[in-house]
Amino acid sequence: MNSILKKVLTYLVFPVIIVGLTYWIVKSVSAPVEFNKMKDYRTTIAVQRLKDIRDLQVAFKNVNGRYTADIDYLINFFNAGAIDLQTLLECGNFPFGDSLLQKLQARQAEAEQISEMQQQEGMATHEAPPAENPVKTQGYGLPVKSTRAIVK
Repeated sequence: MNSILKKVLTYLVFPVIIVGLTYWIVKSVSAPVEFNKMKDYRTTIAVQRLKDIRDLQVAFKNVNGRYTADIDYLINFFNAGAIDLQTLLECGNFPFGDSLLQKLQARQAEAEQISEMQQQEGMATHEAPPAENPVKTQGYGLPVKSTRAIVK
């Protein structure tokens, strides 16, 4: 009987105890590590939020000439769209803010060029005299005279 008890303890009970103690030791060692990770994560989030508030305050000052003491007013200022993206990027300290600002300015320059070209084309079409005998092509390139009256 004594040998059976020895075998049960050796092959069943002791390995379970060893695994349990190993798990407990690993968990107790990893608890401070996990705590530090969560603390660093929360600190990073808090710092980023404070930076965002600072950037909004600077943008608010650029628009209104003063800072605001009321955070709710600042949130309403942002949510109402009283500030555009370009002003926010110019005032703020955002990661990749400079590259975003450059891309935004490049797109605005392209849009201005396109609108100028469209205006010039519009002016060119209004300045050109209408053709006296417009000929349209229909089907296989056969000319068909327009039935609309030409207004001079």
